[in-house]
Amino acid sequence: MSYRLDSDIIRPYGVIRDIITQEIVFPPKNKNDDIQWRNPNTTFYNPSDEVLSIIRNKGNVAAWFVSHCKTLSYREYLVDILRKYFEVDIYGACGDKQCSRKNKQECYDIVEKDYFYYLSFENTLCKDYVTEKVFYPMSKYVIPVVYGGANYSKFLPPRSYINVDDFKSAAELADYMIELVKKPYEYASYFWWKEYYQIEDSNQYTLCDLCEKLHDSTMPKKTVKNFTDYYQKKQCYKLHFNSSSSTTHLP
Repeated sequence: MSYRLDSDIIRPYGVIRDIITQEIVFPPKNKNDDIQWRNPNTTFYNPSDEVLSIIRNKGNVAAWFVSHCKTLSYREYLVDILRKYFEVDIYGACGDKQCSRKNKQECYDIVEKDYFYYLSFENTLCKDYVTEKVFYPMSKYVIPVVYGGANYSKFLPPRSYINVDDFKSAAELADYMIELVKKPYEYASYFWWKEYYQIEDSNQYTLCDLCEKLHDSTMPKKTVKNFTDYYQKKQCYKLHFNSSSSTTHLP
């Protein structure tokens, strides 16, 4: 049981449910299945006055909650580069702002109210490693900017996030983020999916899946002889970072 999608029992950091069918769409029921996300309804998406009011009352570009200041993903260097283009408010041990980790919902309420973006940067670049850093802000009206080793299209609806790796350089990414905040309707189109999907805590899903499999007598027995190799070998990526021209290059 782990966060990886090839696990016998998937323990994700978040679950996505289809509001119309009430089915869990992520993680997929069969681990080899691709999720058929609904197409982004951005052409005809008409944000409510409430959503537009939330967007227009935001005053800051980006927030980042972080307690590990030096990481294997070198995310801190990417943040340093982005701060050359716009202000990033850093909460926690690595910054000058504070929000108690005991009440995460309150912290993300602040993000929704005051910020256009949340930097969902993982501390390691590993296969399928998508943490609460993405799912918590997804539950709010704020766009997560994701950076990690996962194929995010398997985890999240299209046009619900901004992926660092979709840009050739940090400058290009920063320009896009800055321009988007000037266009409330285009910014709001990143929330089209909220009409069809909702983010849920994964605890109940995982425990139910575990219970079901423990009672399934047809489940084959399996032994992993070297768990370290299974769990780590060829699962994480080394970063090639060019601070002057590009954001990240993953092999």
